[in-house]
Amino acid sequence: MNDRDRALVQRICNGEPDLFGTLVEPYVPRLFNLVAHLVGDHSVAEDVLQDVLLSAFRSLSRFRGESGFYTWVYRIAVNRSLNWIRRVRGRFQFESLDEPILTKDGQIAREVVDWRENPESRTEQSEMMHCLEEAIAGLSEANRIVFTLREVEGREYQEIASVLDCSQEAVRTRLHRARRELKERLRPYLENWEKTGARKQVTS
Repeated sequence: MNDRDRALVQRICNGEPDLFGTLVEPYVPRLFNLVAHLVGDHSVAEDVLQDVLLSAFRSLSRFRGESGFYTWVYRIAVNRSLNWIRRVRGRFQFESLDEPILTKDGQIAREVVDWRENPESRTEQSEMMHCLEEAIAGLSEANRIVFTLREVEGREYQEIASVLDCSQEAVRTRLHRARRELKERLRPYLENWEKTGARKQVTS
């Protein structure tokens, strides 16, 4: 845990609760994006995030600083999001997803669309990110959750499997399906972008 967070946690626990807002402020945008991706609904994400922050505040005295503060509150956010999904829509079924990803030509390559920032155009970058957000939101629920935890949050397969109570192979299978689904959803945009880029090169 960094020195800033450590000092703020100590002061909050020693009787300055008003500093909690200062502690979480740098992390709120990222937490909101995480929760929104997991639950698939921005309006719901606002309510879930409030629950996350309230839970973190109430539990702060039990935070031992063995990990970074964001890592600790991230776990609360994931658990609260999954609890909401399970309560509203039922528990996920991952058990049937352990089958190997094989074709007659061997294992399918695990590809993902490159969605890093485009340095050539802020407008195109903004459009691409908007399309990506919509594409992620349109993923099936279980695929969206695995993709978010792995590709957005960068979590390890073992951690994701533990959070979702499934095998690592199930996580890999879901991630492959999410990547494949995203690639298909983004294909029309990418094809149009390539054509537009080609026209720009011809006219330049």
